[in-house]
Amino acid sequence: MKKRYFLALILTFCIFMSACSSMNASNETEQPKTLDVKQTKLIKNWDIKVIPRLDHKKWVYDTSITYLGEKNVLHLTVSNYDKTRLGYENVKPQTPLKTFGSYDYEGSVYSKKNSHLSFTLKWSEGNNRVFNKVAEFNVKPKN
Repeated sequence: MKKRYFLALILTFCIFMSACSSMNASNETEQPKTLDVKQTKLIKNWDIKVIPRLDHKKWVYDTSITYLGEKNVLHLTVSNYDKTRLGYENVKPQTPLKTFGSYDYEGSVYSKKNSHLSFTLKWSEGNNRVFNKVAEFNVKPKN
């Protein structure tokens, strides 16, 4: 009788552990093999790039913003797709301003909800004229 009880207990434990491990596997989101980034709205004299990168098995967005004009930009404010704002002073032409995503910051991790990216740039050039433009990107998975 004790042998049957222990056998039933061990069998129940194994079934329970198997069910728990399969639940954990189904909760993980499967990441696409690559991401396709297309810029849908440009800003003249600015080169804005979104570079997807795998970080701890999650796709994250790195960004690079480069001014292509000839004069220095006295003040630049970038409102990123994740609602963060960055300010820069005296930005020189052809100098990339880079930001890096992280797997533990949800705002920089690719998801279906986070696949339309928008950058708002507000800058002033030499004559104190202020410009405010938006660049947009769509990110789609490629398997």
